[in-house]
Amino acid sequence: MDAGTDAGSIPLPDEPWFHDKPEAYEDCVAPLVKTPTPHLAPPFERCDPRSQVVNPQVGGSAHFHYRSFSAQRTNARRASSPGVCCYLIFEFPRHGP
Repeated sequence: MDAGTDAGSIPLPDEPWFHDKPEAYEDCVAPLVKTPTPHLAPPFERCDPRSQVVNPQVGGSAHFHYRSFSAQRTNARRASSPGVCCYLIFEFPRHGP
């Protein structure tokens, strides 16, 4: 086991496949109150490791919504907002900010 990891931690995911798409946007939020099981390795152990993929029918047409943790964006934001967890979101068609 590597230093900085524990039995309940999982490897950091790759950056989301849509990280370089101009339509992707970030959502940075406060960390979870409790460390989830399984959890990401420190310093991201209180960030939600789950990815979300939703493909509902909206008004009779398809809508795709992906949300995944981004270690890269989290590290960048933590310079000014310690402890924050950032996720990238990709929607088509876009309904977010």
